Parts: sequence; C-alpha cells; structure tokens
Amino acid sequence: MNSFLREVATDLISRFGADLKDVAIIFNNKRPVTFLKKHLGELSGKAFWSPSFFTIGEFFSLATDLISADHIKQFFVLHQEFNKLLKEEGKPEFTPDQFYPMAEIILGDFSQIDYDLINPDQVFSALEDIAVIQHQFPHFSEDQQKFLEQFWATFSAERQQNFQQKFIDLWRRMPKLYRQFHESLIHENLTTTANLYRSLANGNIQKPEFLNDYKKLIFVGFNALNKAEATLFKTYQEQERAIFYFDADSYYVNDTLQEAGLFLRKNLQKTGLINVFEKLPANMAKPKQIQVIQAQGHAAQAKALNEFLNAENLASNADDPEKTAIIIVDESLLIPVLQTIPENAGKVNVTMGYPLAQSTVFGFIDLWLTIQEQVFKEGKDTIYYRDVQAFLSHPLSGINSKERDLILQRIIEKQWVEIPLTELLFASVLTPGFFTVKHEGAQCIDALTSLLRHVLEQRQKNHQLQQLEASLILEVIKKLNQLHDGLLTYASTLFLPFVFSLIRKALTGLSVPLEGEPLRGIQVMGLLESRVLDFEKVLVLGANEGVLPKVSTSPSFIPDSIRRAYDLPVLENQNAISAYLFYRLLHRSSDVYLVYNSLIDESNSGEPTRFLSQLEFESNYKFIYHRQQQTVQIEPATDIIVPKEGAVWKALQRFLQSTGKWDDKKISATALTTYLNCSLQFFFRYVAEIKEPEEVAENLEANQVGTILHQVLEWFYQDLAATDKEITAKRIKEKREDLPFLCRQALSELLFKKRDQLKNPNSMQQIILRIVEEYVNVVLDHDEKTAPFHIVELENKKDYKYRFPIEINNSAHEVSLYGIIDRVDEENGHTRIVDYKTGGRDDVRFSCLDDLFERDGKKPNKAMLQTLFYTYIYEQVSGKKQVEPNLYIIRKMKNDGTLFFTGSRPRVYLQAEHLEDMKAGFEDKLRTLLEELFDRNIPFSHTTNKDNCAFCPYEGMCKK
Repeated sequence: MNSFLREVATDLISRFGADLKDVAIIFNNKRPVTFLKKHLGELSGKAFWSPSFFTIGEFFSLATDLISADHIKQFFVLHQEFNKLLKEEGKPEFTPDQFYPMAEIILGDFSQIDYDLINPDQVFSALEDIAVIQHQFPHFSEDQQKFLEQFWATFSAERQQNFQQKFIDLWRRMPKLYRQFHESLIHENLTTTANLYRSLANGNIQKPEFLNDYKKLIFVGFNALNKAEATLFKTYQEQERAIFYFDADSYYVNDTLQEAGLFLRKNLQKTGLINVFEKLPANMAKPKQIQVIQAQGHAAQAKALNEFLNAENLASNADDPEKTAIIIVDESLLIPVLQTIPENAGKVNVTMGYPLAQSTVFGFIDLWLTIQEQVFKEGKDTIYYRDVQAFLSHPLSGINSKERDLILQRIIEKQWVEIPLTELLFASVLTPGFFTVKHEGAQCIDALTSLLRHVLEQRQKNHQLQQLEASLILEVIKKLNQLHDGLLTYASTLFLPFVFSLIRKALTGLSVPLEGEPLRGIQVMGLLESRVLDFEKVLVLGANEGVLPKVSTSPSFIPDSIRRAYDLPVLENQNAISAYLFYRLLHRSSDVYLVYNSLIDESNSGEPTRFLSQLEFESNYKFIYHRQQQTVQIEPATDIIVPKEGAVWKALQRFLQSTGKWDDKKISATALTTYLNCSLQFFFRYVAEIKEPEEVAENLEANQVGTILHQVLEWFYQDLAATDKEITAKRIKEKREDLPFLCRQALSELLFKKRDQLKNPNSMQQIILRIVEEYVNVVLDHDEKTAPFHIVELENKKDYKYRFPIEINNSAHEVSLYGIIDRVDEENGHTRIVDYKTGGRDDVRFSCLDDLFERDGKKPNKAMLQTLFYTYIYEQVSGKKQVEPNLYIIRKMKNDGTLFFTGSRPRVYLQAEHLEDMKAGFEDKLRTLLEELFDRNIPFSHTTNKDNCAFCPYEGMCKK
C-alpha cells in the first residue's frame, strides 16, 4: 500500500532535497508527524536534517508574545466584564455560579465569530426592521436575508414576552462585552486562540518575522478551514510561501452532491488553494469489500475483535504501523477494546489516552467531592453510610482488612445511616484526612491536592503504585495546581459547591497517554486522530447513526437562522466533516469492518451510520453482513437435594428431645411454615444455620414495621396491666395520648436497642412512625369496641414450650415446640389467643384444614396456621380448653373481623364445636408433618412453586 504520507514524503524529497531542513511542515494534529518522519527516513536512505514540524495552533502561536488564557481565566474575565455592563444598566449582578453556564456558551460564540472573522457589531445587532436588513447588508443573498427575517420576525412587539426581552437585552449587550473582554485579556498580556487567528488574518501580527525562519510552509491534510485559516492560507499562497497537500479522492470531491467533499471543494474552488497533487486519485472507485457486523450491545462491539482479528497474522506484521487500525468512534469503547484485543496479537499502540473518568483515581476523587458537598449543603457533622462503605472498599483508601471489618461491623451494630465524623478516624488508611471538611475554595483544592500526593507517596512506599495510576494522579495534581492559580484571586468569594463543579469540569475529559510503540503493531485511535493516516485493514467501532455523524451541536446564543446568514458553522457542516473522516478511511484500505450496536435504548437508535446506506446505494462495493453472536454461558440450575444423613441427620436430631431438659433446639410456627414453603429453605435456615447477612436498615422493611407495632402494643397494654389487668374502653382512650411517644421509643429500640436514643427522627422515620401509629389505632379502635377484657399474658413475658410426641421408624420421640404469643386475654368468659399481622397476604378466610398443610401451596395461609399452632401449644401447656384463636390483620380487620371463617356463604366462624373439630384435625396434620420432617427417606429439596422463591434470602445459592 502506497499511503498518502508516503506520497507526500516522496514529493517533498523530490521538491526540496537537502533544503528540506528549511521548511515547516504543519498538520492538524501531532499524530502524523511520526509516520511522515518514518517515510522520509526510508525514502532518503541516509541521514539528513529534519524539517520543523508543527500543529496549526503551535505554528500560529509563534506570531505573538501573548499567552493563550486557559478556560478558567477566560471565565473570570468575562464574568467581571459582564457584571460591569449590568452595573451600568442598573441591573443586579450575577454570581460566578449563576453566570458559569451562560459564560460557556458566550465564550463558544465569541470563539466562533473570531475564527470566522465575523464583525460582532453586525452579528449581534437587533435587526427588527427588514428595511434595515436590506439597507445595511446589500451584499447578502436573498436566502441570507430571508434567514434574518425569519429569526427577527418572532420578536415582534406583540410577542416580546419576558424571556424574549431578556434575550434581546443579552443580544444588545454582546458587542460591548466582546470588546471589553478582549481588551481586558490583552491588558494582562493574554489572548484567546480564536482571537489570535483573527488578528493574524487581519494582518495584526505582533512578530511578522516568524515567517522568515522557513523557506516554505507545507500544509498537509487540511479539510474544514475556518475563514481565518482560509484567509491566511490564501495569503501565504499568493506570497509563494506555502504549498498544500490535500488528502482527497475524486469520488466525493468531483460529485457536488457528496457532503464529504464540501470543504475540499470550497478550499480548491472558492478559496483558490492549489493542491500539489493536481490530479485527485480515484482509490474509492476501486472494488472493495466491506464487512458490517451487528453487535448486540455497547461493549459487545469490542468482542467482535476476537472474531475478525487474526492474532497470528497481526503479530507477524507487528513492524508495519500501517497494517491494522482500530478506529473508535465512540470513545467510551476504549477500555472494552483494550480488554478484548488478543494477547498474542503483538504490539498495540494507543493514541487516544486513558480517560481519567474510567479509572479508580477518578472514583476516589469523585467520592471525596461528594462527601464535601454533602457536609457543606446539609450542614451536618455526619457522613452517609454508603459513602463510608465506598471509601472503605476503595483500593486507594489503603485501609487494612481488620480495621475495615471492625468499622463495618460497628456501622451495622449501631445501625448508622448517618455516621458521625468523630467515628471516622482510622489508623491504617493512606489518607487520614479524607473526611476532613473544608469550607473555602482554595482550601478545598489544596486539600484534594495534598490528599492525592499522600496517596501517591504511600502507594509508592508500599510498592503498590502502578505506572498508569501514577500518571493519572500526577496529571490531576497538575490540573488542580492550574485551577488553584486561576482561582487564587477569587477563591475566598466563591460559593463552595461552585468550586466543586469547577474541579469536576477541569478533570472531565482528562486523559493520559498509554505507553506504546507508535511505529509498531495495531494502532488504536479515535476518528479525528486518523486524519491523513492510511491502513490496509480498518475496523471501525461505534458506527451508529447519531454517533457517526453526531446529531447534536454545541449550545449557542446565535440562532440557526442567523448562523446561516453569516455562514457560521451549522449541523450540516458537522455532518460534512464526519463524512470526510469516514470516507477517507476507505481511500487505500483493502479490508474494512464496520461494527455497530443494534440494541435500542434511550441513547442509541440501533441503526448503522447513514454513510453505510449511502455507500450501498452509490458504490459498487461488496457488503457482507454478520450478526455477532456473543456466547452466553449460563450455569444450568441444578436441583439441590440434601439427604438426611451424616452431619445433616446429626444436626436434625438436635430437634428431638433426648433428655428431660429443654436444651435441645425447638421448632416454632415460623419454622413449620418455612418447611411447608420450601424444605430446602428450612434446611439452610434451621439445620445448617446459615444466617442472612446483616445490613443497615436505611429504609424499614414491612416486617420491621410489624416489629415496631408489636412492641408498641406490648408496652401499651403492659402499662395498663401494671395497675389493673382489667382493660376498659375508657382506659384505652386515655392511654392513646402516649402513642406517639411509644412509637418513637419502639423505633429507637429496633434501630439502636435503646428506647430513648432516637431524639429527632428523619423524614423517612417520621413517615414510618405515622404508619405505625395509624396501624396501632386500628387495633385500639377494635379493642375499645370489644372491651372490657382481662389481660392474661403479653408477648415476651413467657415462651410456651411443649414436647410433642411423634414416631420415627417405629420409634417414639418427642419434638420441642414453642411459641411466643402476642397476647392472651379473657373476654366474656372465653380465653383468646391474639396474633397481630400487618401483611397484606394474611387472611381470616379459609377453605379447609388440608390447604393449611399443603406443600408448595399457591395461596398459603401462614397466619392461620401460626395462630392455631399458638392456640394448640397454649392449651397443652396451660391445660385450658376451648381457647379461641383471633387474628388481628390490621389492613382487613375492620371488614373481616378477627375470627376465622370459611369462605362460603353464609360464613361459618371457627368457634365452639367447629373449632374443637378443627383442633383435633390440626393435631393429626401437625404430627404427620413433623414425622415427614424427620423421615430419613425424604430429603430436603427445592419448592416446586417459583413464587415461594421471590423473597427467599437463599435464592442466590439455589439459583432457581
């Protein structure tokens, strides 16, 4: 392959020979310099003095002693001048944080009108009168005048609403702001890059002698020229100072309908620049084969490399840098690409730079900024626990595992959603000042810089520092120092959150070069970096519509119609640039692969670039389509069967009573419903004793609401029963005034194991307290209506235990059953078991006893089974008979009452003879269930009802 740069090198040697050392070669970017030097060296065959190489920005900067102001400096100067104008108009001034979003747009507009040599007084004039337009701009074409008329027609006197008036005020302010902004910069010996271009194009050259250092200026590979560049290039050509090498193809330059050739046609025909290669090549007219790969997902595009990169072939051609290139249109694909290139593919050279935003260093910085913002905005002396957990697990924190585990355990024990700053003192971290809060802008930047230096030093000392990590930290420190110097004059007056946003803004887009050999191996680069470079094999990743070309433009105060009137860049120009960059990849390549993401989401259309459709319609290329199938290996769900033998049977035997003591394990009502729900879940929880991981209860779960309600009702009736166990409606009514206090104490007891620790509930806790209070009132409303009644027992006063006889393999055994009963009372001579429930699935309606003991049932009535279980145990232990089960289902008791009934009409309530029959049947069913539980021939296994797995804590172990 004879590349464009090799053709340029051949012509340069032929044209200049030994005088090549006296010329300046100028590119759009630095990347082609290495390639051109390689070709010059190979073609000359001997040592020679190198010509000078520049980017266009570097070359023009030679013409002045003014320094280009950085973005932060430009912002503060613009803010200062803007407020001066507001003060003159008698209007309130803008604070820096208010002005910043507007400033970015204004600075962009100022740069654009400088690059394109537009008179600011004209473009920002209020041209309401069409006659004025025609009078002031007779040189405008009919279309240009129409664009202006369309824009200003919307600003008629009748339609000038408030926002329009504000826009007109800003519009009229712009010319003066433009002049004062640049005058203020020059006063400080500063300028902007765009204004430097304007000055050079207008002949205002501070150091005109800079051109005399070179016999010839060689401009290579330029395409879209702004008006300042076009003017200067034309001048240099007329002065016989410059020659131009345009990287173009007749395929799109000679066809006026081709947007890819838009700017080259302007350069050659309108501006009159002369291409050294007078006859444009027709490389794109040659037959080509383009392979289009449809990937299923964003990162999946990178996986296509494994399929279409021949690693052995790549390794054998590692010395040829023009062999293979991976062009990444969507730069977020860089990391997936680097992770996917086969290890045996040889050398890889990455020119894009590793993005800070995708590194652990940025995560560390972002976490620090988040904590500083949180403390400043909310004025608290606590840190959100998830931020602390993120710090403890971050590799740059350096905390040892022992200390990390201790603080994590303390967070869980204390149930700290907000952790006091006084508790965040660590002995082993690399950054002991991480949670120190700063309250001034300059202090904030200094603190972050110091933090990163400390991390760098300590990781180096501990031999943990990696080259990429060190490069990123040093680059961030450099950027922070620049920001600090820029803010030094203003820092004390800046709103701290604004400083945080400036830090983030300064670090956004930051990247560091990756080590590589620029003239060896696979070249990985962005689309812009590929200019003037040619490769035999090209893989383009991210070739989606909306990405290639982009469908958005930078925000601007200059409306589209006025931009068109003044020939400023519009969306079509952006499309033309993208088209050129894409088409030129096809100039000399023999193998082309286009990879796009076909999955549709909020950020992706799922369609390939429109340029592919254009080529399909216009060219004679052969297109081969592939659907990239990512192999997804899902571990098949296997049935877990746990036989009741060995250690399992030994653990299960602990439930059987072998002595006269109560030391053995007991079976509760919850254990029984768990076994009915899923016997494997019973094994995990009660036999293997695998505990659920403890977590901070940031938002209380439904079962915790129930716990609070039980505690409140226990204390409520406990206080009443302490003086008299006879409960009347009057006493309940009088005691209600204590409810808010009892609810807060119960929540405190749940969270902190102390009744009086919760002083000021947060907003979420206040909502929970109101819910609990409403639930308790439902119970008390019912109790007031049924009072008087006599309290016999309350929850936690007594655990009821009973040895239940069963038979295992023709041998008699006993199982220890126990229950904690919410309330036992006597009403109208009847003893009642009262169980409180807050769930929505509980019901006092039932069909038959068999349904209660149904394994893997579709609609299990756990609450009824538990209440009957408590009733049975209480009768056996107390010796009382005809004890009545009552279920207080908070959400349903107003309509359904508290007694169980059959669903048929009329209702048959579970009382008297019917209740006693049910109890007898319950005992038989209970014995059958327990004998099955201890039957060694029936292993523990999965439930067959998938709904039972929905809230199972062991779902990840089963993978069902």
